[in-house]
Amino acid sequence: MRLEDAFLCLVLDVAAVPADGVPDLCAAAIAGGADMLRLRGAAAAGREAVARAVTVCRRDDALLVIGGDAALAREVGADGLHLDAADAAIAEARSLLGEGGMVGLSSRTRDEARLAVAVGADYLVHEAGVRCRSDFADLGARAGIPLFAGGIAGVEEAGRMVEAGLLRLCLDAGRLDPAGDLTRQVAAYSRLLGRSF
Repeated sequence: MRLEDAFLCLVLDVAAVPADGVPDLCAAAIAGGADMLRLRGAAAAGREAVARAVTVCRRDDALLVIGGDAALAREVGADGLHLDAADAAIAEARSLLGEGGMVGLSSRTRDEARLAVAVGADYLVHEAGVRCRSDFADLGARAGIPLFAGGIAGVEEAGRMVEAGLLRLCLDAGRLDPAGDLTRQVAAYSRLLGRSF
């Protein structure tokens, strides 16, 4: 999977997930259509669980990025690292990741989104919900990187965002029904992007 081909990112908070459940959680998300997974709390899940998640992502053709831990990302061979815009130490992160590692940033405001593009992020997750459209329009073609709309409150809001022209979504699994089937819930967002799962 190439970053340019990723349209649905899912943020999984794996700190509270039993280590042996992390790879299955990743497989379920990918089965629903997630192209890219971002693991939050990966260090708490443990190196072995995260390494198995990387194996699942390679097998199922999805990208895996680690939230905030460049050393762990490099150690397990993750595709990259995700940082908050406030932590935008891109050069340091790239040196820790090594050749080919991507670095993505989160932003919450239009100014943070501009900063993320200016400092050389490989992709941006803009956590502005419905404001993403106007903020992305402000960035225009100069962005030159994949822009994911985040801060999505639910399927209906995501549908309105897609209808408005936002074709990359980033969902936080914490906003999904924890008792529901993860694959089915992710598939509902995949269908909004014109995919069948």
